[in-house]
Amino acid sequence: MEGIFCMSRTVEQRRSDNRAQYLKRKLNHLCQWCGLPVDNGLSRCSKCQSKHNNWRTEEYRKAKIKVMQAYGNGKCQCCGTDILAFLSIDHVNGGGSKERRESKLHGGSVFYFKLIQQGFPPGYRVLCHNCNFGRYINNGQCPHLEIALCQPC
Repeated sequence: MEGIFCMSRTVEQRRSDNRAQYLKRKLNHLCQWCGLPVDNGLSRCSKCQSKHNNWRTEEYRKAKIKVMQAYGNGKCQCCGTDILAFLSIDHVNGGGSKERRESKLHGGSVFYFKLIQQGFPPGYRVLCHNCNFGRYINNGQCPHLEIALCQPC
């Protein structure tokens, strides 16, 4: 019944069949998506892995844009840069390291997805990596303020 879709089957039956197909392909060293042979115990062939990587990259980019728009209108709240690659989330009152340790999240896309899922809780803002790190090494004060290039955060 592989590849046949039947409306009379329940979701659980289709899930069970998909799981059985996945395990069968895994045992036979085949790609879990297309069924082609894979190298060295990988779960996907290189073509399917590339598609998956592209999809994940795009999902991450969309999540980052959504978070940056929600917390800072897509620009650093200190220096005003709006280049997405330079932007990061800052914990307004510090404590980012503690939060990462306690939640076992290491930042990046997982953190963005968590913020979206929680409905953008308060306590975060958008800073570029330079302003964020500059505040970290300069006792909470952005080095830009010393040379008067930006407004106080």
